[in-house]
Amino acid sequence: MVSQNIENNIRRVADMMNTGDFTGLQELVAEDATYRTTLGFKTQGHEEFKQLRSLYADGFDNFKLEPLHIFTEGNTAVVIYKQTGTHTGEFMGIEPTNNKWDQLGCNIITLDDDGKLVDIFDLFDQLELLVQLDAVPQEMKELTEGLSTRPGA
Repeated sequence: MVSQNIENNIRRVADMMNTGDFTGLQELVAEDATYRTTLGFKTQGHEEFKQLRSLYADGFDNFKLEPLHIFTEGNTAVVIYKQTGTHTGEFMGIEPTNNKWDQLGCNIITLDDDGKLVDIFDLFDQLELLVQLDAVPQEMKELTEGLSTRPGA
């Protein structure tokens, strides 16, 4: 599959995550696709993938996933992305703080021969997320100063 088509498909999936409109998902993501994250959870299939979007959208007002750079080689893509939002709802047991969330992360994506996403491994700094949501003690925040994965930090 041509690199530009892969990039377009990845951007379309990001748009689906941003809007919650999953029209055409079956064209872009394999039926049994997996999504794994450094947070320790895994989803499989279209319905669980849609629920993943709800996890973020329910926790963060104006949740946005923005692919910044997409690198492709054969059936593998690496995506550097930025995710942002305002923590206005419960997220993974953390009560709303109204804090802004702004973080970089990386996806390693495997595609099938038709260009459908079959595996997404999501890597991002969980501690940075917790620091931004005031979910860690002040001492931990002080230890992480200068180590931020926030854009421009």
